[in-house]
Formats: sequence, C-alpha cells, structure tokens
Amino acid sequence: MSTGATGDATSTGIILPEAPGRPPRLGSGKPVDESTESARPASALGLFAALAAAALPVVADPQVGSDTFTPKYFVMLIIAAVGVVPLYRLARSGPLRVPARFGVSFLLVAFVAALSSAVPVEGLFGTYLWGTGWFFWLACVGGWAIGATLDEHGRVLLIRGLLGGVLANALLGIIQVYGTKLDPGLFTAGLLATFNGQADGFLGNPIHLEALLMGGLALVLGRACRRPWPWALWTAIIALALEMSAERLAPILFIGLVAYALWRYPWRRVLIYAGSIAVGYVVGDRTGTLSVVNRATTLATARTTDGLRLGIWKVALKADLHRPLLGYGPGQFSHATSASIPASLAAQLGPDRYFTDAHDILIEVLTTTGVLGLLAIAGLVATSVRSARGALLGFAAFTLAVRLIEPLNVGTDPLAFMAIGGVAGTFAWDRGRQLEPGNIASRMVTAVCVLAAVLLGSSLLIGDAFLYEGALHYSVPDAQTASRLLPEWPESASDLARVYAYNSIVHPGQGWLLKARAAELAALGREPTSPGYWADLGNADLDLGHVSLAIHDFDRSLNLAPYDDEALTGLATIAISRHQYETAFTEEQLAYSLYPTTRDRTELRQIEADLHH
Repeated sequence: MSTGATGDATSTGIILPEAPGRPPRLGSGKPVDESTESARPASALGLFAALAAAALPVVADPQVGSDTFTPKYFVMLIIAAVGVVPLYRLARSGPLRVPARFGVSFLLVAFVAALSSAVPVEGLFGTYLWGTGWFFWLACVGGWAIGATLDEHGRVLLIRGLLGGVLANALLGIIQVYGTKLDPGLFTAGLLATFNGQADGFLGNPIHLEALLMGGLALVLGRACRRPWPWALWTAIIALALEMSAERLAPILFIGLVAYALWRYPWRRVLIYAGSIAVGYVVGDRTGTLSVVNRATTLATARTTDGLRLGIWKVALKADLHRPLLGYGPGQFSHATSASIPASLAAQLGPDRYFTDAHDILIEVLTTTGVLGLLAIAGLVATSVRSARGALLGFAAFTLAVRLIEPLNVGTDPLAFMAIGGVAGTFAWDRGRQLEPGNIASRMVTAVCVLAAVLLGSSLLIGDAFLYEGALHYSVPDAQTASRLLPEWPESASDLARVYAYNSIVHPGQGWLLKARAAELAALGREPTSPGYWADLGNADLDLGHVSLAIHDFDRSLNLAPYDDEALTGLATIAISRHQYETAFTEEQLAYSLYPTTRDRTELRQIEADLHH
C-alpha cells in the first residue's frame, strides 16, 4: 500500500526526511524525475532482489515430481545463500542491528530445534512438497536482510520484481480457468490445468495464489490511487484472478484495503480502485466458470475453518506444553500432533490424512520452534515495521495475513520477509546510514554460499526429475537414481518401493518383494515418525508372509496415529486370516465408524456373520 497523496510514483511510499547532500528520494514527497531514477546504475543486490522476486513465485517445471515445489525450493536456497552476508553485516552494527539480531536469534533457535528433533534432516529441509524446514526460515530471514540492505533504487527494483511475479500468476490463473472452459482437452495437465476447477497459477495451490494476489492488490494500491486509470486494468486483472482461485478469505481482506485507501487518498480515486476490484470479481462470477466451485469452496472453507483448523489448533497448543521452549523442530508439525488427534478430528480429516502444517503461521512457529522462536520472529517483524507504511509493507502484511488460516509456502513467504526488510531499510536511510559495498572476503563468502546452494538445489531438481520418470513409467533405474539423489526426503525411497512392488506383479517373485521391503525400511530410516511408512512396511511384511513383523509394524503405526486407516485394515486382515473374528470385527468397526464413505459395509457384515457363526 503506497502512501503519500502527492502525484509522484513511489517505491515504498514511506515519507522520510531527506539527508543533507542527497538528491530528492522516491517517496520523500518531493518531485522526482523517474527517468533519471531509472537511469541510475542498479546495484548487483538490487538486480538480484528484483530477479528473485519475479522468479520465485513463477519458476516451475512440469517434468519433475513436483512441477512447482522443487524449482521454487531451488530459488529459495539461492535467496538464503545471498542473504547470509547481509544478515551478518546488519547484525554487527548500524540502525538495523536490533531486528537483525532478532533474526539471527530465531535462526539459531530453529537450528537447535531441528538438530534436537526426532528427524533432524527433516528439521533442516522440511517435508517433500512443503519444504518449511530450517532452510526455509534461512531464506525468509536472509530475504529480510537482502531487502533491508537495498537502497531506494533497489527497493524500486524489488517492487517491480514483485509486480512481475504477481501479474504473471494472475494471467496464468485466468488462462487456466477460461482455457479449461474453451478447450478442456488441452488444459488438463501441467501448468495449464486447474486445481480441482480453481486457478492456482504457478504456485500449485489456490490458497498460495490467493496469498500472492492479495499482496499484489496491496502493492498496487498507492499507484492505483495516484494514477487511477493506467492501473485500473491491472487491478481488475488481479481481482479477476482472485475470483478464479475461488478462495474466500480475500473478500474480507478487501475491506481493510479499501478502508486504508479511504484514509490516505481522495474518495474519488479510491472509488476507481475499489470499482476495479469489483469489476474483476463480477466478471469472474458472471462468466459461470466457477459458480459451482465457488459455492462448494465457500461451504468447505467454513466447515474446515470451524472444524478442522480449530481442532488441530487445540491439539497443537496442547502438544506445545510438552516442548514449550524449542518446539518439535521446523517442518515437523505432523509429528507433534498426529498421535494426539482425537477420533472426531480424524474422521473429519479422512483416512490416512494428517496436518503437515498448522495452517496458522503463529501456531506453526510456536509448535516447531517453541516460545523462543516465536518471540524472536515477532521481534524481527515488530522492530522492522515500527510505524511504517507503504507498498512493501502492504504486500507483506496481506500476504502473511492469509497465513493466519493457511499453510506456509516456499514460493511466497520469503518474498513477504524481503518486503519487510525493504521497509526496515528505510530507517537506515532516515538516519543517513547505508551499508558500504562488500569487501573481497564478503564476496567470496557469498560466492561459496551460492555455489553450495546451486549444487544442493541442482541435486534436488535432478533427483525430482528422476522421481517423475520412475513414477510415470515404473522404471527401476530412474526410481533408484531418485532415491540416491534425494536422501533428504523419504518419498523417493517410498516411491522406489512402489516400483518394486509393481514389478513383483509383472514379474512374480519374492526378490522384488524383498527389495520393496528394503526400500520401505529406507523410507522409515529417513522419517521414523511417519505412521504411513510404518503401515506400508506392515503391508510389505504381510506380502512376504511375515505376519508377526507385520503386526509389529501396524502397531507402531497406531502408536504414532491411533486411527490410521491402513494400519487398522492390516490388523483386521491378519485377524481374519487367523480366524480371530472378534479382533477383526473390532478393528473393522472402528475404521468404518471413522471413515464410512470409504469403507465397504458388506465386509463388516461378513466379519460379523463369521463371528456369530
């Protein structure tokens, strides 16, 4: 949200007094020659910030196991690497040393929490498709340091990069929905496909598209209110894409945007801005492409917010009492809560489904990094924004506002922290302080960090490409290569087990089954707290005829998640084979009572008949 009712374009829109001897700055309230400002040589960090802001929410590759996650994780690692030296330098001295030290403290707490967690590697990397481990937080805090180090021209470039990422996602979201209506055959796979009828852009999920586009509407607010007509079209396009996402939090957040605009700008200009949003929503609603999806999503959102989210938040807060200081480790929310989920909540979730994320950034941080982590990250944000306002703050505020009821995301959240850093950087300018260009040592450290990030990120991308090929063609060599290249995530080993199991059907023999069991053990070695992998191992042992081992595996699964459907089914199957019909009936009846829509009532009746017979 840009401020300053004068007619000049701003970068952050924050009005600051000028330091002696400097030319008028963008956002200072004085006339600025934008052509001259644009002609200034851009710093390397400013160019990187712009490129990262544009690339992170857009980069994707349909030829990897996760077309949106792994490519974004790669860029996220680069942001983390580039932010290390600026964070260190900001924390040493200067007007931003307090928020920088809060950021360093948070990273230290999160690192210790990760190493002391049940699965340290998962604490560092996060889970596959989520990635919200310690490296994710390093990218967030490193992104903050990058934004805080930028000069005024660098912040202009950052805003332009953010706008590029927002508009690219908005346009793709619109193409996805209307393209599906015009040619369903073409728009059914890859990036052109919708997410169950909803637009998801380059982000892989409509809720992440909603977060980015809400930040985008805040980002253009000042521009749209100062120069209404040139920006009215882009505002309407962003609003139309939000309607295509069919997420329901955005209309509530619009009220805050318009209220702020009325406070800062003449009502006639605000009317054009608000009208542009209304036009985008009305056009999307009247096209008829999403009317059914919208109604279903509205009901689902209300049901899950009132039921699932509140239920898991209660479970998480109770779990926090057991590890209040450091939490359970970044990215390990599921481990913290799965064993304590009550039957009613398990029934709402569905069979073998668990919350990987708290769907609330505050509870997620509290559960995974404890009170110490929550206080540190809160201190970073609070001391960065103070009484500031502007486009970058608006982008961060409305992007993260969605995170109060939705999961974290590697494709958007580091940019929100980079924007907060950009807001904090204005205080350094206000006090006439700016970081001097880095010396040779700092550049060498940055080069080493970036090289390490590129090597690590490349191995993840290449491994994910092999994972895709292995799963698509049941190719043993590809699946084996993926498992070797992706030791950070158990999914690669679990997928290898599925490939082996498939080959055991095509080429019967215990050799494939033994290999499948070994791959399941490898998956468990990487994530021993997963009830699903224990249940998979139980099925592998059952296929090999190792009944006693299978019972042990299923019991371990139920210890980690008392209502795991696969484990209950496995124990019932074993009980039937042993003619223990009372035990089988108990297990099957529990599973049916929890998940009636996915169970066969006939099977339960047959067990009951066998029991009475």
